[in-house]
Amino acid sequence: AEQGKATFIRPFDIPSDAADKSLKRFSVQSALEVAYGTETTAQVRTNAVKGDYTPREAIGRLLAGTGLIVEADDKTGALTVSRDPNAQRAAPRTAGARP
Repeated sequence: AEQGKATFIRPFDIPSDAADKSLKRFSVQSALEVAYGTETTAQVRTNAVKGDYTPREAIGRLLAGTGLIVEADDKTGALTVSRDPNAQRAAPRTAGARP
């Protein structure tokens, strides 16, 4: 029954904000559990999401370009947010640092 929640289109209205706040709003509006570490979401701002989407579409838009990715547990439907190991943002660099 949990898995069905991820496929229903529902209205989302989440302003651009600190990732931990945005993910809490997403969890409430989607009725899905979202797991993430505070270190993972620290200093990350998410995109605003407004409109009717499936929860997977909404969280994809929320996290697009932030360096965060989401994975779903196929058994429980719970979502886990982590840093994208391939994202440039995942490795903070100083302004003068060059490879």
